[in-house]
Amino acid sequence: MIAGRRDLLGLLCCFFLLTFFPLFMNSQTVDEPEHRGYGLKILETGDFSRGTPETSSKMPVSVLHALPLYVAERLGNPGAALRLPNAWANRLFYGGDQFPCSLAGRIFTVGFSWFLVVTVFRWARELYGETGGLLSLTLCVFCPNLLAHGILMTTDLPVTSLAFVCVYYFRKFLTGGGWAPLVKSAMACGVAQLTKYTALHLLPILFLLSLCVRTDFPCRDRIKRFLSVSLVYLAIVLFFINAGFLFRRTGASLNAYHFQSESLKKWQSFMTGVNVPIPVPYPYLEGLDETKFYDENCGAAGNPYLLGWLQEGTARKGWWSYFLVAFLLKMPTPVLLLLGMCFWLALETRSSWGEDVFLLIPAAYIFFYFSLFMRAQIGFRYVLPALPFLYVWAGRLASPRLLKPVYLGILCLWLSVSTLSYFPFFVSYFNESIGSRKNAYLYLSDSNLQFGQENEYAERWLQFHPEASYFPSEEVKPYLLVDANFLTGVRHPELCRWLREGYLPVDHVAYGYLLYHVPEPENIKIRT
Repeated sequence: MIAGRRDLLGLLCCFFLLTFFPLFMNSQTVDEPEHRGYGLKILETGDFSRGTPETSSKMPVSVLHALPLYVAERLGNPGAALRLPNAWANRLFYGGDQFPCSLAGRIFTVGFSWFLVVTVFRWARELYGETGGLLSLTLCVFCPNLLAHGILMTTDLPVTSLAFVCVYYFRKFLTGGGWAPLVKSAMACGVAQLTKYTALHLLPILFLLSLCVRTDFPCRDRIKRFLSVSLVYLAIVLFFINAGFLFRRTGASLNAYHFQSESLKKWQSFMTGVNVPIPVPYPYLEGLDETKFYDENCGAAGNPYLLGWLQEGTARKGWWSYFLVAFLLKMPTPVLLLLGMCFWLALETRSSWGEDVFLLIPAAYIFFYFSLFMRAQIGFRYVLPALPFLYVWAGRLASPRLLKPVYLGILCLWLSVSTLSYFPFFVSYFNESIGSRKNAYLYLSDSNLQFGQENEYAERWLQFHPEASYFPSEEVKPYLLVDANFLTGVRHPELCRWLREGYLPVDHVAYGYLLYHVPEPENIKIRT
C-alpha cells in the first residue's frame, strides 16, 4: 500500500512538471489568439456570435482563457494590485518576449488535464486494482498528445476531460449506482457542450452504451425507465447549454435561422411550415451550422496532407484512413504494443466484455465518425477524446498473469524516454517508425507537427546562426529555415513547391521547422 502511494505521488509529480515547464517554453500556437479573443469578446460585449471560419467553433469555455486578461485590464496595473513585480505580472496576464501568451489563461486547461488523469486512475483502479490504476495513469502522464494540448488555451483537452468524466459516471449509473451518478454524468455532458461541438457525440455514445446493458425489467418497464431517464438527462444538459450562453434567444423558431450548411438546410427544409421553437440558444445552433458549413467546404482548414499526398482546391475531401494512420504514427510505440496485447486478449477471452464496452464503444465511435465524416483533417487532436478510454483499457495488463512485471517495466521506461525526448514540444511527437525526426513532414503536417508552439525557439535559433535565414523573407542565405506547413503545402501550396520537389532537408529545428541547404540562394525566386 505504501509503495502504491509512493508510485502514485511520483507519477503525479511527473505530471506536474510536464505540464508546468512547457507553459513557459511553448510559444503561442495558431488557435490560441482566436480562443482568447472570443472569450474576451463575450466578457466585454456579451456577444456570442462568430461569423468567421477561425471563430466558428469557438465556445463559451474560452471565457476562462480570457478571464485573467480581462481582470488585468480592469485592474489597470495588475502588478501593483497583486503585489507582483510588473515584469512578472505582464508576462502572467499579457505575455512578453519570453512568454508570448497569457500563462494565466493556459492554467485553466491544465486544471482540466488534472481532472482527466485523476479520473483515469480512479476508473482503472475500480476495474483492475491499484496496479491497474497506476499503469493507466502512467500511460496518461506520459501521453505526448495529452501533454501537448493539456497546456494550451484551446478546447481539445477540456472536451476530452469532460467527455471521459461523463461516460465514467454514466457507467456507474447503468451498473446500479443510483440517480446521483446519472446527474453527475448529465452535468459533465452539459458543460462539455460548452467546450466543443464534438461533445454532441456523447448523446449517441451514451445511447449505444445503454443498449449494451442487460436488465431483468420487462420490456414495457424498460421503455418507461429509458424515457424517464432520457428526459431527466436532456433537461440537465439543455439547462447547462442555455446557462452557458446566458439564454440568448432560447426558443427561437426554426424559421428564424439562416443556415449555411447543407445538412441543416435540409433539416430546415424538411420542417417547412412547422414553426418549431428550438430549446437551445440561438448562437449555439448558429455556431454548429457555421462549423458544419466550413467543414463541408474546408473553409477554416489548411489543405489535407497525408503521407506526402496533398489535396488542394475542390479535391479537398480527405482520406478515410487519415486518423488511423495518424494514430499509428502519433501514439508511442509501447502504447501500441500494449493495446495490441489487449485486443488479442479480448479476442481470446470474452468474459469481461461487459466492462470493455464502456471503454471500447466511445473510442471506436470517435474514430469511426471522424474517419468517415470529417473533411477538415488538420490534426490527430480531433480524436483526442478516444485516448483516455484506451488507457484505462490497457490497465488490465498490470496483472502479473497477463504480462510479466519486468516486461511491463521495460515498456513503461521506453514510453517515458520516448515522450521526454520531445520535451517541451510535445505537439510534434512522432514515434520511432518515422526514423529520423526530420522525416516527420513526409507523413503528417499541420497541427500534428507545426502548431506554432516553437516559433520563439526558431527565432532565437536564427539569431545564433547568421548563415541561415527564414524562408520566405527578403534576405536569402545558403541555409533556409522553412515552416513545415509551408513546406508541405498545407498553407500556400505553391510557395515551397520548388523546395519540397527539388531538395531534402539537412536538419530540423524544434521539429516543426526544416533546414535546407541551397548552394545558390541568389537564384531563388520567392513566390508570395
